[in-house]
Amino acid sequence: MKKLIPARAALAAPEAEASSELQTGRASSSSPATSDSKERDASLQRSARRERPDDIDEMRKRADAFTIEAADLRQIADAAQPLYDTLDDWQRHRLVQFVREDMRANAIDN
Repeated sequence: MKKLIPARAALAAPEAEASSELQTGRASSSSPATSDSKERDASLQRSARRERPDDIDEMRKRADAFTIEAADLRQIADAAQPLYDTLDDWQRHRLVQFVREDMRANAIDN
């Protein structure tokens, strides 16, 4: 049998009890276990909602990540500007390619 974390074990105890009652034939269809199971189901749904990341929070996290990436890119652009001004067109193109590849590699590493 799988070991449960304490919070889930408390939720699983009524289910295990109901299961054992069904196996021994002591449970009846008109018993108060029906209302208990509804309460347990509602409790499980509430806990699942709490555990599932909120979509709006995920959007905020992505926005924060984009803000950090934008600040990093601005810092690179500010640092590269003096060098960029001295390069010919081919060298400028290669510099931009290098920076893009480096940003992608850093994004993959993180």
